[in-house]
Amino acid sequence: MGGAGCVTCVRSAPRQSPCAIRLRLVEVGTAIMLLEVLLPPANVDRQLKAIVAELEQAGAKMAVPEDQRYYLGIMAIKSEEPGESLTGTCRALTALVEARLHQRPQFIVLEHEQLRRLTDESNLTGAELRLRASAWLLEVGGRHRDGGGLVVSCRLLAPSKGASQTLRVEAASSEQVEIRNQLVAPARRTQRRARRKRANSGRRQTGPVRS
Repeated sequence: MGGAGCVTCVRSAPRQSPCAIRLRLVEVGTAIMLLEVLLPPANVDRQLKAIVAELEQAGAKMAVPEDQRYYLGIMAIKSEEPGESLTGTCRALTALVEARLHQRPQFIVLEHEQLRRLTDESNLTGAELRLRASAWLLEVGGRHRDGGGLVVSCRLLAPSKGASQTLRVEAASSEQVEIRNQLVAPARRTQRRARRKRANSGRRQTGPVRS
């Protein structure tokens, strides 16, 4: 993490009885949320073990050098249809995609407030300007598919680079896990391409020196 420290926040979740725990791990220098999870109600010993396990898993993200991170903001998945028939599905898909990417050490999923600030583009700090320069945004919209299932349109954007990728997913059923996997795929491909590009650049810079 480039020597930056982190702050761990553990607190009880409101309106939860018995008590659930919300656990957050925030990087001090960038205010990036490295971990946010809601632990189910349990006795104190089990909750402590769960907290330790989550922090150990987050340690993999902390160990990734800053120049090898892949910052991704996930816009709330929206229904492309009038009414609220897909509202619950879109919320569930947003949570599933965020949780899946959170599990991968190289991906840093930006929290919604930080994402709002970056897209607003005004009064950004130096750290936020650097973050915006390297961040990608994932925009997703969904609608019902003729004959059943869903049609999901995905766009992966790099605002500071003027780059974008599009993907259309048609699922014969409303199986959310399968749709999630297909939505995560373009982000993973882009991350792998960025990693290969950095590796090739490094090899060119450290090539043999001619006398």
